[in-house]
Amino acid sequence: MPASRSTAGTEGLSSQTKETSRHWFVCAAGSLASGQQCHVQVRFSPTEEKCYRGELQIQICQSSQRLQVPVLGRGLEPRLESIPAELELGPLLPQSHGEEGTVVVKKPCEVYSVQFEQQHLAEEQPLRTPKDDNSPNSLLLPPCAPGEKLNAEAQGRGIKMKVDVVDPPGKVVKLGNVCIGQTVKKMVTVANKSAAPLTFKLRVTSTVPELQEAGVLCLKPSKDLKLKGRGDTCKVEVTFSPKRRMQPFSGEVLLECRGLVRSLCVVRGSCQGSLVSLDQDQLSFGAVVQQSYTCRRVVMRNAGDTRVRFMWDVESFKPDFSISPTKGYISPGMDVPLVVTFRPSKLSQAVQYEGLRCFIQGSEALRLTLAGSCVEAPGPKEGRN
Repeated sequence: MPASRSTAGTEGLSSQTKETSRHWFVCAAGSLASGQQCHVQVRFSPTEEKCYRGELQIQICQSSQRLQVPVLGRGLEPRLESIPAELELGPLLPQSHGEEGTVVVKKPCEVYSVQFEQQHLAEEQPLRTPKDDNSPNSLLLPPCAPGEKLNAEAQGRGIKMKVDVVDPPGKVVKLGNVCIGQTVKKMVTVANKSAAPLTFKLRVTSTVPELQEAGVLCLKPSKDLKLKGRGDTCKVEVTFSPKRRMQPFSGEVLLECRGLVRSLCVVRGSCQGSLVSLDQDQLSFGAVVQQSYTCRRVVMRNAGDTRVRFMWDVESFKPDFSISPTKGYISPGMDVPLVVTFRPSKLSQAVQYEGLRCFIQGSEALRLTLAGSCVEAPGPKEGRN
């Protein structure tokens, strides 16, 4: 039997069905043979989040009978639920590797549009880049409906690196006035007052050449140091073993962390010692007649800080030279005159002694080179008649 189907709200229907005509859609018309069945597709398209109620009317052609089918539906807006509702990321140092957090997002309704939009990427940017930090960090956020904001909140903050010396006071390590060969050790307490853990390395820098020598000024441990945040401390040993005299110096202990370098404390000290020298290290006596002698003078000076003993290797002067005094003490700021005598033992056109040594207490030996020649005495002159 032929039949036509129409939705409530079409022309000629009662007013109570007009409100739902915008939300229900069915096949407009059709026909059925005797005993035949068919399926009628009804599509529901709500525009608001509420419950909808209406009627579908089926009109049979060539009959005044109408079938009424009640329809019910509910519109739900797409939304997300996040667990936890607030995500807090720990404090991070600039140039750090970052931190990731996980938010579980649930979809309570069946309808959901999985789309990204630029607005959410812009909202994510402050979390990717903490203040004063230019390095990107990864933060994974779930998708959401276009134009809708997530309920979950992610929080984080960039922090400043704060590492200080708590001992000694004033951040000055005083090594004192040390003698050559002596070793002095001082302990330094370093504290990480940042809110985050920190890995760093320490080194000493100075413009004094003597401090550049291996083993003179060292820090232990020399490997990377790891400190927890909020006041964790460690001990660093400063070792000073001078090998030569040094005027009062000042050096810096530098902290290196993720490419950043900053001054941590100052190291001060000096090394007292002798600084003995000769006003000349070569003497020339010229020609000397056999069985005679001549003398030259050389001055020894002590520009150092301590009184030291000196002693010449007198055996190396023999048989043609001698020096006086051969040994003694020389005080700071003092000059000691030395007399060198050339008494040649045999005829020679060139008498030369090189590298004659004078041993100095606590320092390197001084060296002196002597040269001369020995000639025959002239014969008696014949008298004139």
